[in-house]
Amino acid sequence: MTPDRLALLLKLANQREAEALQALADAQAETARREAVRLELFSYLQGSEAAAPRVESSALLLNQQAFCQRLRQALSAQTQQVELAGRAVQSARDRWLLARQQQRTQARLQQQAAEVERKQMERRAQIDCDELAAQRWLAASLP
Repeated sequence: MTPDRLALLLKLANQREAEALQALADAQAETARREAVRLELFSYLQGSEAAAPRVESSALLLNQQAFCQRLRQALSAQTQQVELAGRAVQSARDRWLLARQQQRTQARLQQQAAEVERKQMERRAQIDCDELAAQRWLAASLP
């Protein structure tokens, strides 16, 4: 494979890794946002349940209990959203790890190709030096 092609493949691998890393960061931010909402709902539910015994009429008590039930349902739904977001983070992390592995593989391939090319150039230079020395020796040995 040509050095230009290897450089292009490495550049693409770098871009894929950067995109995967950005997707991971986005997924983590979304998970954090959903978790913050879940904690807010939990806190609000605790406050509402703590206020329930202070309600003075049965109608208000029923209303308070229904409200707390809706809050528990919202908390349950938000907990599921946090779990989904957590799975999305894991999936994004897996994609990033794969992209990083591919990028490192491409980098190693490029380094190996550069090393092969360097050794070939050294061999060519040595052959040129050997040929020059042989020509000089022949020129010096001929009468």
